[in-house]
Amino acid sequence: MPRARRLAAAVAVLAIGWLVLGLWNSDARRIERRLAELQKLAGKTLVETQFRGAGKAKGIADLFATDFEVIAEPENFATSNRQDLIRGVMAYRSRSKSLLVDVLRKDLFVDPGGASATHYAYVQFVNDLGDFAGTTTYPVQIEWVLESGEWMIQKLEILREERTQPLR
Repeated sequence: MPRARRLAAAVAVLAIGWLVLGLWNSDARRIERRLAELQKLAGKTLVETQFRGAGKAKGIADLFATDFEVIAEPENFATSNRQDLIRGVMAYRSRSKSLLVDVLRKDLFVDPGGASATHYAYVQFVNDLGDFAGTTTYPVQIEWVLESGEWMIQKLEILREERTQPLR
């Protein structure tokens, strides 16, 4: 009888492990981890070098699908070219001594087929420009696509600044 109990316990542990792994590796969780990576790469510290900043800009570009589109209305910037994206990210970040990017009020909708997803969020940029520090919040829409087993950004659209601050 003890052998049957051990076998049952082992099967239960395996089933729980499989369930936890499945939840951890769900499409929504994988997309949220990619968004967190984008958020981390977008930030800038006071001690960041230009070389490190260029590496972060390339890291951001690497999160985009082969065919992508970026529209940043507040900056009058749009591109579907990876090199232009890297230059645009570097130009935006170069203006700031430090930059904090915070994602507020996000909603994620994953296509039931599992091949695409859409994020709606508010992104807050806290910029230290030296003589001036400011906070701006923009509504953002991100369209994700599954490409070679990885969730990649197919379209990122930053809309005009919100007049009221969203609630967390």
